[in-house]
Amino acid sequence: MHARTMQRLALGLAMGVAMLAISQDASSQSRRDRDGGVTAESRYGLGRVTAPTRRGPYGREVRLPSGTWIDCKGSCQETLREETVDFWKKREELLPRGR
Repeated sequence: MHARTMQRLALGLAMGVAMLAISQDASSQSRRDRDGGVTAESRYGLGRVTAPTRRGPYGREVRLPSGTWIDCKGSCQETLREETVDFWKKREELLPRGR
């Protein structure tokens, strides 16, 4: 075989191995999030919180620090963020300005 053909084969093999590793890592991360929990970071730099998730009667649920399980509104990570670290900041944004 020519050197250029060998280089192309080696490059293709390396790319295939890298893609497989990325795919497996993403798969294990989503499984960990689905079965183990999620971590949410404040959009305002107010901290981070990690909480378990579970399958509830109406879909996925996340547990708040108080121990209450609530339904995930789409993303459990976003639900956790909005209901914990960004709770008051989110409500502050909804107040009318100019008072």
